[in-house]
Amino acid sequence: MLVQCCVCGRIRKDAKWVAAKEVASQNIQISHGYCPACAAKAFAEIQKIHQSEEPSTVGAALTA
Repeated sequence: MLVQCCVCGRIRKDAKWVAAKEVASQNIQISHGYCPACAAKAFAEIQKIHQSEEPSTVGAALTA
């Protein structure tokens, strides 16, 4: 099973992330995740959102 980045489309092959066109796609199952670069961007955006929220809003969302 191959893992494809859900943002940029690169595929993990032998512990490296390569362009999808470099991998043959005949009858191969694909799972989706994040490559390290896209994961870093996504986590930074999530952290930015959480830091900008008021503490009472975050607490209320967690208990609801």
